[in-house]
Amino acid sequence: MRLLFVLIMVLGCNVQSSQSNSEEELMYNEITINESLCSAVKNIEKHLSKIIDNSKSYIKNQEDKCVLALLDTISKKAINDKDIQYIEALEAICKVSDGYVSEALMEIARVQFYDNFNNLITYCYSERNCLQESVIDALSMEVSGSENRITKRKEIDNYIQLQIRQHKYSKEKIEYIKQLEKGIDPDKFD
Repeated sequence: MRLLFVLIMVLGCNVQSSQSNSEEELMYNEITINESLCSAVKNIEKHLSKIIDNSKSYIKNQEDKCVLALLDTISKKAINDKDIQYIEALEAICKVSDGYVSEALMEIARVQFYDNFNNLITYCYSERNCLQESVIDALSMEVSGSENRITKRKEIDNYIQLQIRQHKYSKEKIEYIKQLEKGIDPDKFD
C-alpha cells in the first residue's frame, strides 16, 4: 500500500510538472509568436520597403496591438525623420485598411497634419490618395466634436495659413491646400 502511495505521489508530481512545462511552453510560444508579429515595430527601417510593397501582410490577420504599434512607430518616424517613405508606408496601409485600422489612421493623419504638415502636403499634393481622405475625415471629426465649430474651423484655418507662410508654397500647392480645407465637413459625423 505504501508503495502504491509513493507511486501516486511520484506520478502526480510528474503530471503536475509536465502540466507546468506545457503551460510554460505555451506561454513561451505565445511570446515568440507575438514577437515575430511585432518584429517590424522593432526594426522599422528593415521592413519599410516591404510595408510599402505589401502592406496587407503587415495588417491582415495580425494582432491588433502589433498593428497599432506598427502604425504608431511609422507615424513617429515620419515626424521625427522627415522621410517621405514613412508617409508612403502610411498610405500603403491606408489603401488596404478597414475597421479599427482605418480609425487609427484617421488619428494618425490628424497628428501628421499638425506635426508633419509639410511632408504630408508634399506627399498628398502629387495625387488624391487615401491618406488625404483620412486627413479630411480627421479634421471633419475634430470640428464635429468641438463645442464651437466656428472657432475650431478658424483654428484650423489659422494653422494652415501659418504653414503656408512658413513654407512659402507655390500658388498651385496653396490652391491644393485650400481645396483640402474645403473638404472638411463636420456634418458627416453628426
